[in-house]
Amino acid sequence: MDTVKNVLFKEGWFFLLIIFIFKVSCFDITFFWYSINCLSRVAHHLYDNGLSYFCYEEKYDNGDPHILPFYIATLWSLMGKNLIITHLAFLPFTLGCVYQVVQLSRELFIIGDSNNLLFFLLSTILILSDTSFLSQIILLGTDVCVIFFALYTVNHILKGGYLTLSVGFVGLLITRRGMIISAVLMITYLLHCYFVQKKEFKLKSFLYDLLPTLPACLFVLLFLVLRYVNVGWVFNNPVTVWAETGDLVTKKELLKNGLVYVWRNLDFGRFAIWGVFLFSVLKSKKIFFGELKTLWFAYFLLQMAFLIVTLPITNPFGARYFIVQFVLFSAIVSKIVYENFDKKVAKGLMITMIV
Repeated sequence: MDTVKNVLFKEGWFFLLIIFIFKVSCFDITFFWYSINCLSRVAHHLYDNGLSYFCYEEKYDNGDPHILPFYIATLWSLMGKNLIITHLAFLPFTLGCVYQVVQLSRELFIIGDSNNLLFFLLSTILILSDTSFLSQIILLGTDVCVIFFALYTVNHILKGGYLTLSVGFVGLLITRRGMIISAVLMITYLLHCYFVQKKEFKLKSFLYDLLPTLPACLFVLLFLVLRYVNVGWVFNNPVTVWAETGDLVTKKELLKNGLVYVWRNLDFGRFAIWGVFLFSVLKSKKIFFGELKTLWFAYFLLQMAFLIVTLPITNPFGARYFIVQFVLFSAIVSKIVYENFDKKVAKGLMITMIV
């Protein structure tokens, strides 16, 4: 019985199975909204040209590397161009996101001194219950890949490993937003080394610690040079259908963006998580400890980075921009509640947030 419990819950197979069934039930959902231009058009162009003609109609080029469309077009060429094959292309990333959530909760509640199965389950359910997270890992879009590689990278910052970290940093480069997250997590990784692990700062060891970041940095540099040489611009396409969304906002629009930003962080029940967090702060000062230091570094740096790239411009931003932060904050608050309250009270607070 204990073995079954370990496999189903501690190893996360129960959650993987549930999300797998959910994903399969959504195999009739097509590309829509931003993914039509950013993914479907590009993938069809590559498919129709035998994967060899990369000169894409410039007005639909949003500036992302066309890695994901190439991956989709390749599978279409090998297995046939239909909706089921397209969903199967995204399925590993969907399950990967859930697996990384499970690993994060394991790190906080199973591994080490805690070893509390109930709070591991409650934390995992809380994160998976976020509707923004759940919708984006089910749909056909770039966000599921970005979320997977971001959580993969965070988990491997906590666990260590130079090679695995470099894979995460490189994997995030499939979109411009992923590039921002990759840069932020590189800084988080260095802060983890010297402020959490308390490594002694020496030039030689510092350069060695930079090694996992080099493949991603070289890729971005090469991408930017090739982009500029070929089309004359880097990130912001002057003739794209989205060009006007890159303008600077007025003071009134800046205020509106600020209110939208707050709304995005509180919407879909996340106000309850913030309420429990503020309640925890009032009851105890113990909110910055152990692995949470690293998660706090990642959370604050990501929030600052996305404030800089969303508030000053006219581009409308949805909740999907902040999903990695939502996951991190839910995990952080879960651990704070567990450490600061009697277990019966803590369980009640966790269930309240989930409901």
